[in-house]
Amino acid sequence: MTQETINKLKECKELYDQGILNQEEFETEKAKILNARPTAEVETPQEVVHTPVAKVSYDYNGRPSSRGVKKVPWYDRQAVMKANSAEEAASYYKRKYIWSIFFTMVGAYLLFAFFRNCDVGGFWTIFLAVFWALLPGCTIFFSGIYSAIHNKRMKDQFEGMTDEELDLLKDYIEGRRAYEMGKIVQGLNAAGEAVNGAAKTYKQMTGRNAWMDLGSWLGKKM
Repeated sequence: MTQETINKLKECKELYDQGILNQEEFETEKAKILNARPTAEVETPQEVVHTPVAKVSYDYNGRPSSRGVKKVPWYDRQAVMKANSAEEAASYYKRKYIWSIFFTMVGAYLLFAFFRNCDVGGFWTIFLAVFWALLPGCTIFFSGIYSAIHNKRMKDQFEGMTDEELDLLKDYIEGRRAYEMGKIVQGLNAAGEAVNGAAKTYKQMTGRNAWMDLGSWLGKKM
């Protein structure tokens, strides 16, 4: 019972004691007070502040700016683009990190086997061990160490990333791909124009078709 209800009951009782209300009116007013719902407190709606989503900026050459974007090597772009969330990307690199540790251990075992053969084997044993233990052991061991360091760094990076930051990174990767593809197309067009220009110059100087002469020369060499 709220303090407001208690005060109203006291006022109603005073009116009854003073004879202003009879017994029936008193009971009716008391029932109204007790059955009345308390006044609900009006909650002031809080203003929702929407943080604007960052956008990738581009320079005058159409190259996307990497400012505010996490660093991702080009060979990791496909994995990042497939991730639906930062948590999924972190889980992916966590699995790769575990596999990197496993391959590092395999490489270490092969190196141990090689040095073991050096202690107990003869020349041919050591010679063969170079190919089945030393070379693959060094390759697996050092590549495993590099992979473990890289995947650990990527895992930690995505564990501290929000989904908004992941979307920004995807936008940057898409912009970077478009920029690089544009550069490749420009380079191919420039190379094609240079070759055509050289063929025209050759024809002006010799009066012959450069492509036919090139084909004839290759035919003689073959």
